[in-house]
Amino acid sequence: GFEPNPALANRLARIQASYWRRGWRVHIFMCTAVGTTDGTLHMNFYGTDNLLVETIGSSILNRTDALSHLYAKPTVSEVAQVDLATFIAQHVVPRALPADDTHGKSAVLMKLDIEGMEHYILPKLIRSGVLCNISAVVMEWHRRLMPKSERRQYDRTFSHTHDHLRACRTELINDEDETYMLDDGRMWFDLSKEIRKKSKQAIRFEPLP
Repeated sequence: GFEPNPALANRLARIQASYWRRGWRVHIFMCTAVGTTDGTLHMNFYGTDNLLVETIGSSILNRTDALSHLYAKPTVSEVAQVDLATFIAQHVVPRALPADDTHGKSAVLMKLDIEGMEHYILPKLIRSGVLCNISAVVMEWHRRLMPKSERRQYDRTFSHTHDHLRACRTELINDEDETYMLDDGRMWFDLSKEIRKKSKQAIRFEPLP
């Protein structure tokens, strides 16, 4: 997984270590965003004045342009960037099915919740052909965050992605999944009423050891 927000790095390191102790092969790239090239990227982080204490989201887009009533001026920080299409081609596509998968039930699931960056990444994922190697994509779309001048093109990206995935039989699941916030059975910061209501129905996992 990839997470650019430095405020979440310690928590994710603990989750990764806990999963490894259970024998689950998990690697999380902390302080790293996905994009269309390898290199670095300037991210906008939203929350309190102290970036390393609490942040409630991040995006390459300045959310105050589209949603000024919800977001204050962001903190801007430089993070590493990984070309997602190349990463999938090099590390996901070549992987063989597990030896004990005698019924062909193994699947590749990708969750893509990248706060507007999907508008720029999806066209390259389609051109490279790697999306057809994914069994299902769970995705949240962020049209409301786009500058008004880019929303028509964003709609074309949305339509093209649907058509492409339908052609290669990759399932597209439109979902805003916030249940990760309950990975130890409690919220780690105060959420909006809407998210709190949704999360009451979430599966509550055991606390990390």
